[in-house]
Amino acid sequence: MPAAFAHAQDEQDAWDADSEEEEPGEAESADADADSEEATDNEGEPSLTAGEAGAGVPRQVVEEHRSQAATYRLPEEQIWAPLTWAGGRMHGQIELDVGYARYKYPEQPDRPKETLHDLRGRFVLGPTFHYQFPESTYFLTVVAQFVTWVQEQNNRYQINADDVYVQYGNGKKWDLQVGRFMTWRVYHKGLGFDLFTLEDNGASKSYPISNNDFAVRTYEVDYIFLRNSPYVGGEVAGRAALHYYPADILGFELAAAYGLADNRGSDTLGGRLAMDLQWEFLQLSAAAEYRRQAQTGPPNAIQNAGTPEERAVECAECGASSNYGAGGGLRVAFSPVNLGGSFAIGWDEKNQLVGDAEGKPERELSASGRRMSFGGFFELDVGSWLLPHPLILGVGANRTELVLDNKNKEFHVQSAAYAALPLGVNNAMVKLVVSQAQADLYDATDPEGTAYIDRHPEGLAVRLRFSTNF
Repeated sequence: MPAAFAHAQDEQDAWDADSEEEEPGEAESADADADSEEATDNEGEPSLTAGEAGAGVPRQVVEEHRSQAATYRLPEEQIWAPLTWAGGRMHGQIELDVGYARYKYPEQPDRPKETLHDLRGRFVLGPTFHYQFPESTYFLTVVAQFVTWVQEQNNRYQINADDVYVQYGNGKKWDLQVGRFMTWRVYHKGLGFDLFTLEDNGASKSYPISNNDFAVRTYEVDYIFLRNSPYVGGEVAGRAALHYYPADILGFELAAAYGLADNRGSDTLGGRLAMDLQWEFLQLSAAAEYRRQAQTGPPNAIQNAGTPEERAVECAECGASSNYGAGGGLRVAFSPVNLGGSFAIGWDEKNQLVGDAEGKPERELSASGRRMSFGGFFELDVGSWLLPHPLILGVGANRTELVLDNKNKEFHVQSAAYAALPLGVNNAMVKLVVSQAQADLYDATDPEGTAYIDRHPEGLAVRLRFSTNF
């Protein structure tokens, strides 16, 4: 999605191929930021229309979050003819990144540095079926999107599911969405830091980069945000969300995660409440979330085996874990400036797989602790002064810390500068991002955390992206 002011239009002048005139209020889908684990970081983020000379134009939150709202909002002459039929349309999206990165490991004398020639991308394609109930604002939408990858892995199945969901609502005040999708974004990072790109991953902790062992991720109130949580390994749980819009400028999302949590055989259940307020040139977003994982079959420990007192003790909490946190962000879009800041804090708690004689496990200190992130961005549309089209220059930075109960600590500072050129058709954009990341890792050598072995890896990257929707 371009910067908030990149394609600011009057509502009556904007045309959206995803929406028919009589459907003013279909509700949300998240990001075509669609990686189940690699999504386009921008689609889950609603856009603001920048005010001119202070006169901001309130946008309906329901419009910003309706199904595929982030695809494009451009004048009709700037839209490729979409593939449509009675009751549906085809949605497509491509993102292509060419990048180069250098990584340094000062405390690793045998492999002190590393380079990466990176070419990656994704193509999403899938139908959207929509039924408008006669003489009513109620609607039913069915979406199934599939994604293929530029980086094809040897002997690995490369076609995955992206958004797959059913959505029903009255088109104005509420809707219910169930399936696989991203929930609402509340931590805003601007046009830099697209999900799972070089700058979003940041510093690699050790050689080789192919291990994908990066410093702590930015926490974005995202235990239940992406289609698959990066904090729950191998998650296949689905999502459900109830959206409610009490006013044109205010919306709420009550989302749930439900299903199989990870590849160890654990169930998960969790909830996330998000709020999005858009008033004139301001956007305020906030969310709180909690989720819990527990083994599908709790282990039993045999006590006093071979004696008359032999008994089985169930350890219901063995291997169980929970994650909870809260945060939000504030954005200001006042043409030609777009800026914002965000803050989030979360906690991880995990039990050991084996309990004591009474079936009570100890805390897994190496997987329990607190994480906190804060950051901001600033963008300026110099094209509004110099060119007949937008040209957005921006900078952004985020700092994240992870403090574990075993006294290990990680600190990760990620910064980026970027230039984005919207091409004026189908939300197409060319973007150049230069980024730097510095990690400070401290591994405690005693239980009290009075002494540490420290490492300070860093990374420098440049990335060129082309993206468009159709």
